[in-house]
Amino acid sequence: MNWARFILASVVGYLVLVAAGGLWHLELFRAFYAQQLAAVARPGPLLPEIAAAEGVRAVGFALVYAIGYRGGPPWREGLRFGLLMALLSAAVIVITYAQLKVASPAWVWMETAFFVIQCGIVGVVIGYCYGRGERAAESGILM
Repeated sequence: MNWARFILASVVGYLVLVAAGGLWHLELFRAFYAQQLAAVARPGPLLPEIAAAEGVRAVGFALVYAIGYRGGPPWREGLRFGLLMALLSAAVIVITYAQLKVASPAWVWMETAFFVIQCGIVGVVIGYCYGRGERAAESGILM
């Protein structure tokens, strides 16, 4: 594994995850999420916890991208990867919240759209951090 690219992808991925999340939740749709948080009796988002979780996601995304890289243009591989990560993120977070009745149907759709946009952007950025490289099977990444 190219550790320099992995670290770069992790750091840049983290910055994009946090920036996209902040822009979406704290600026563009602030009123919507304030209304949704009021329904679960929480005054605001848990920012330190969210920042830590995004750090874990960034490192995980950078690692999984390196393992799943198939070859091709970084933007296309990154977008493919990002949409797969959006599906995984939405499945874990959005569906769990919906099942626990912590979220409204509007929240479920809003968060699903958010994950598609956020993970799509992060995937492309991570793709460019890695650039064109060898496939995971050829690089010894797979154990």
